[in-house]
Amino acid sequence: MDSENDIAEDKPSSAGSLNATAAQTKPQPVRAALKLICRASRPADLPAAWEFLKPSRLVREFKAPPETVEKWLLQQLTIDELLLARVFVELGGRRQLSPVFSESAKFAFVLNEQGQLTDANSVRGDLKNYVLPVRNYSMSATGPTEQRILTATDDELSVFTALGFRCASPQGLSTLSGPVARQLFPNVPWVGGQQYHLILPAWDIAILEARATQAVLAILKRLTIFERELGLPVSRLLKVWLPTPAELQAIRDRALIEDIKATRKAMDLSIKRSCHSPIDALRALQRPPLDYGAARRGLAKGLRRSKHIPLPGEIAAALKQVRAFYERDVINKFERDEKDPFKKLLNSVGAQLASDWFETQHDIMAAQSVVNGSYPRDFERLDDAYITRRYKLADEIFKLCRTKISK
Repeated sequence: MDSENDIAEDKPSSAGSLNATAAQTKPQPVRAALKLICRASRPADLPAAWEFLKPSRLVREFKAPPETVEKWLLQQLTIDELLLARVFVELGGRRQLSPVFSESAKFAFVLNEQGQLTDANSVRGDLKNYVLPVRNYSMSATGPTEQRILTATDDELSVFTALGFRCASPQGLSTLSGPVARQLFPNVPWVGGQQYHLILPAWDIAILEARATQAVLAILKRLTIFERELGLPVSRLLKVWLPTPAELQAIRDRALIEDIKATRKAMDLSIKRSCHSPIDALRALQRPPLDYGAARRGLAKGLRRSKHIPLPGEIAAALKQVRAFYERDVINKFERDEKDPFKKLLNSVGAQLASDWFETQHDIMAAQSVVNGSYPRDFERLDDAYITRRYKLADEIFKLCRTKISK
């Protein structure tokens, strides 16, 4: 792996080619300023789950506070050179270090095809545009598709860059206005392809969990309005990456065995299969996770429909789901591996009573009647046998509680 001195000397490298942009002429102050930034920084650490990756020499963090680096840069170059390089900007009437560096713990260098420093980016944007960086990736441009991962956190930037992905910042998307959105996502006849295809991960790569951050949710809500209410073709430029549970597990497994090539391959496959429009992604993320209560409500809806036409297949599936959640959340709470023989016996009896109680619930019995081929039986009108069974069950539960208390 190349050292940070290789970056400072603009030496070509395989890592640089992964993050290369089209070769272009840059003013000398840009390269001079970025070399100084390199000298003032060091490779950034990776999240614990990704420590097996070698930290990318392109992702950096300052050795000293940004304020100290700012003063040091002013001793090395003139203010005009720093402004020309966009390493310094004017904000609030003051000339200061760009937000790309000053407001983010980590940043990444961008190299051209010759391995020369040409740009820098972070979750706060890039040197060309730190207000709305995605303006650099216009839909109106034609040419080969080039995917870029929109990294909303420092950890995303460091991991995706280390894995060889090209990255960009989603800065400004959560506050995007309608007029600007119309420019960014022009509603024009589609001819040719777009130059860049932006991908917004809606999962947490740092800990390998299917959990979208609040920042990503805010972006999705804004983009959904543009796509649904204004009819803008947001999905032509930007897709949301939402891995399936199986895909996420495949990525976890490959990261666990520290196989970089296999991990990248699993991610590429997931991107190909599981990128969605902002509308579909937000709908999936806001869908409440299924639990015992949700499964029980679903069973109740099926029973209401079965009053007109019995639906034994649907009810059987819903009943199986309710039983599975009840067993997980209630039955399995009784500790079967208790070493004390008496406590183990009590837990076993408790589990059996809990199971019996479940089977005597009105909707469970009604569902079973539909599965057996009839309309939902009305168990609200109690008969003697049902009352007797419930009284016996209540008596057994009382005896169990009294035994536990006395013990």
